[in-house]
Order: sequence, then structure tokens, then C-alpha cells
Amino acid sequence: MKAVYHRDDPILLGSWPGRPPHDSTYRHSIIKSANLWELLERARISGITGVYRPEAGAANLLTFISLKQAYDGHARQVAVVASQLLQPSHPTRYVVVVDDDIDIMNLEDVMWAVCTRTDPIRSITLIDHTRANFLDPMVRSRFDKNAGHTSSCAIIDACRPFALRDQFPRVAESSSEFKQQIREKWAGILNL
Repeated sequence: MKAVYHRDDPILLGSWPGRPPHDSTYRHSIIKSANLWELLERARISGITGVYRPEAGAANLLTFISLKQAYDGHARQVAVVASQLLQPSHPTRYVVVVDDDIDIMNLEDVMWAVCTRTDPIRSITLIDHTRANFLDPMVRSRFDKNAGHTSSCAIIDACRPFALRDQFPRVAESSSEFKQQIREKWAGILNL
């Protein structure tokens, strides 16, 4: 090396490495969601109706997938494949698969499905020794110098059990038309 160049007040270009949301996670959320959906289609996984990698997970660590289940074990298959498909620099830590009636862009909707359609002992699967990002503060090699550069992944099957799909309780909810009628009728009183 012959020289090191620097500036006292540099203009830094690139991404903010801090807590989301920020401009980088917004962009990456869209791109990485589309990339994963394409990879799942190339893997010939059927029934997927949506893929979303929200900014809350830095567009990397959390993945939501909506699915029209076709057979028993379908949701688990999708989750396992999705958890391992991504490039090494973009691993995911949590994959949540929900039925296609859930809006995966709405965290409240996804968490409602997790709370009402899962039994933790049967619905959550842990996968150990998965790929890890070098910037991941939870990578094993940070805690144990003899450990590999790995992490783990949790998959959550938040779909109605396929075998019970015809007996599973229907969602008790007003139609969107009725909700709109109520808003219009009571807007003045309720400040809607």
C-alpha cells in the first residue's frame, strides 16, 4: 500500500445500517419480496398468493407468505423451502405462512392468524445451522469462536389445518360493504 486517502467531512452514499424503517429497507422490502416469490415459482411451489418481507425485519429477517393450500403439509413445505432459498447474504430468521384470506401486508392481520390458527407445539418448527449474514449480531461465531458462521430459523404454519379446513370455524367479521355503511351513517358522531 502506498497511500490512504480520507476526508474529514465525507459525503457518505449508501444505506443507513440502523434500525428500520428507512429508505433502504423500503426499497429492499419490495425487491426481496419479488425475488423470493420468483424463486419459489422456479422451485415449482404452487398455491402462493403473496410474499412479503416487511421492513420490520429489515427486509431480510422476516418473511410472510400467503398460500391457497392444496394438500396436507403444503404450508410447511412452502415455509421450509422459502427459509433456505435465498442468497447467502439475505437469509431469513422467521417465515410465517398464512392462508390466502390474510393480508400479509398488514402486520395486525398476520399476527391475528398466528394467534388464532397456531398451536405453538405443532405449528412452529426450528431449523438449526442455517446460513447467516455477516452483519447479523446473533450469528453463532460471535459467541463461540469454534462455531461455524450459522444461525437458526423458525417457521410458523399459521394456516388453518388442512385436514380440518371444512370444519374450522369461519371468521366472524362484517363485510366491507356493511363496514362502509356504518362509517357513512355514523361519520359525524364518531368523527370518522
